[in-house]
Amino acid sequence: MSLNWNIENVKADWKSDDVWPITDALIWATMSVGMNEITNSNWREFYSRAYMIQTIHGGWIIEKGKTRFVTPKEVRDHIGLHTN
Repeated sequence: MSLNWNIENVKADWKSDDVWPITDALIWATMSVGMNEITNSNWREFYSRAYMIQTIHGGWIIEKGKTRFVTPKEVRDHIGLHTN
């Protein structure tokens, strides 16, 4: 089964070279955290689950050759992201 995603309603500038790696990581994170969307009412829970998984695996975002964690603001900025 393929992972289908929709980011039309995301307010973050996901087309930016700086933001796309975060968007991509959050798209794939939906499977790991067991939540298929980020909404106003669940973004904190999404972040909490993501934080726990990142703690185990050492982060998801590769920036300047280093791995880092997704921040609460980055998750909140991706409200509207939806996957199947």
